[in-house]
Amino acid sequence: MIDKLKAIQLELRNTEKYLFGIIKNEWMKDHPHFAYNQKQVLSEIIINLMKKQDELGKLIDELKETEE
Repeated sequence: MIDKLKAIQLELRNTEKYLFGIIKNEWMKDHPHFAYNQKQVLSEIIINLMKKQDELGKLIDELKETEE
């Protein structure tokens, strides 16, 4: 069980680092990559977050199985 909790913690930490990397600097909002390509960038962020959500879902399901 502890191993699964550590895996969940790691996935959450990686997600936090990913998001922090995007929003850490105020200048990022004016960066041309974001300013002129918002739909593509937003789509990539959503896809990455959905992948992370799927991975967390799998880990949580595995944790639930150990409970039963």
